[in-house]
Amino acid sequence: MAGHNMPHTSDCGIFLLEALKRLGAPYKWGAKGKDDHPAAPTDCSGLAYRCARLASEPIPRGTWHQYHSTGLKPISVRAALKAIGALLFIVRGGKTKHVAISLGDGVHTIEAIGSTCQHCQKRVPAGKPRCEKCGRQVRCVTICDNPARFNGARKILGLYT
Repeated sequence: MAGHNMPHTSDCGIFLLEALKRLGAPYKWGAKGKDDHPAAPTDCSGLAYRCARLASEPIPRGTWHQYHSTGLKPISVRAALKAIGALLFIVRGGKTKHVAISLGDGVHTIEAIGSTCQHCQKRVPAGKPRCEKCGRQVRCVTICDNPARFNGARKILGLYT
């Protein structure tokens, strides 16, 4: 079935595989995403940037630039949650705060998260690897299941036919 929502198997697979390889990698705000080693520190936009580059579909660095890039097609959050490799954003007050990568199952994302637990929204002190409220690991690349917080989405056009 050919169509705009069908991923290129090789590019989309590489993109998602590169993101999955980074599960557990440490979070570091402002990390440039240039180190291709899976355990290298990264932030949210660096994760998307690095994985897209390794899938031969380069995107800009930085959440604002990714959200506003002409190479990324705006789609609904609902559609993005069902599109493997789509990017989901949190935008507040005109500022792009966070980006995550959709696993395409309608719920889960891969994302580099920092000082706020994405499950219970509790602030986690610097240097603490786990949320004191719910015990989940924070400050790393992880799989999250809280899609309601996203209010913007984009597709990397080169990943789709």
